[in-house]
Amino acid sequence: RLVWGCGNLFVFQNVGPHEKDPLMPLQERYQYEETTDLEFFQDLHIVDYSVPAAMTRGVPSSLKFVHVPKENSALSDYVMFTSFLNTETGHLYQSANLPSFGVIQPEDWVKDRYYVENLSMALPEFLDEGVYKVFLGMGNKIRTRSIYLGDVEVL
Repeated sequence: RLVWGCGNLFVFQNVGPHEKDPLMPLQERYQYEETTDLEFFQDLHIVDYSVPAAMTRGVPSSLKFVHVPKENSALSDYVMFTSFLNTETGHLYQSANLPSFGVIQPEDWVKDRYYVENLSMALPEFLDEGVYKVFLGMGNKIRTRSIYLGDVEVL
């Protein structure tokens, strides 16, 4: 039975006779149910995301971002990142996101395909407690773009 698949890597579990999907893993095409549509940058849209209401420093928390290019735009040399801006002190913490260093980088993304980014992020313990504004951003040596996604309480 297919347990997990990503790109051209598949994990199967030997479970004996079972109902099989008629499609091979490489033939499957998943449709993603969009919950929002935020134009992020150069026809790259965020169609779903989740940011926790609270994060404890030093403890991993789950964040999710779903991207879809609506056109074939040039996204070469872009690094994607998540920013946390302390609303009281103005201090900023940034962390690079997976697409920047993944198997398929943004410059290779294909129009109308969904790219799901599931992050397990532990904020460093040196951050002050408080309310932080969360931004998803991307930039290269010339341009930077960030989009506000909500607030998180850092404990």
